[in-house]
Amino acid sequence: MVILLIENRHYLQYGLFAALAIWAWFRGEAPERQIGLIFVAAIALQIIYRQFVPQTLSREIEVPYLMLDILMFVAFSSVALRANRIYPLWILAAQLIAVLMHFQRGVLEEMAPLAYWVLIRLPSYLQMLAFAIGVWKQSRRKARGLQSRPWRLTSRP
Repeated sequence: MVILLIENRHYLQYGLFAALAIWAWFRGEAPERQIGLIFVAAIALQIIYRQFVPQTLSREIEVPYLMLDILMFVAFSSVALRANRIYPLWILAAQLIAVLMHFQRGVLEEMAPLAYWVLIRLPSYLQMLAFAIGVWKQSRRKARGLQSRPWRLTSRP
């Protein structure tokens, strides 16, 4: 049972991200909704890609995944720099780690398996945690009747 769960953990992770995106859609505001849509779109693209190209344990840079991570970085940057929230910056920082880890494959000859696993997998778990905390905090603010601007005000000359 545990082995089956470990082998299919990405489906559990996809489900958790989708559940968070649904929660964000109904309980959050524009930044939460946009971040949820970014995660759902990335999951959909990964699932479609895996249907055509089987996953292998390659020691080379996987360009499609690199491109997806770069697109996510750009999308998260757009939200994080405009949102009147802190947690999108956490998500953006974790995405930067994910992007940079693609290049370590081309640079390092050998890396401890545990270190590699942590650096490849941990960013998405950190993003999930940050997103859950962000949606939860926004949900609590709304439940208390507190208003917070979804976007930062630009400085005026």
